[in-house]
Amino acid sequence: MSWNYRIVRHPGKFGSYYQLHEVFYNAKGRPVSATEEAITFGGDSQQEVIDSLHQALGDVLRTKVIDWEDL
Repeated sequence: MSWNYRIVRHPGKFGSYYQLHEVFYNAKGRPVSATEEAITFGGDSQQEVIDSLHQALGDVLRTKVIDWEDL
């Protein structure tokens, strides 16, 4: 199973809102689940946090927003 960071659109009382999640894919590359809570970044060093942020930015620039209901 693979994963990446994706922006996920959530339904809200006053319209949609967006959060960053780790999204997981099945063997066919179809998104099947995501982290329940939005992602926060931390690490053992400043560089580790920076590297994670770079990875997340690269992932969201290459992928489309996904709807929570589709996971």
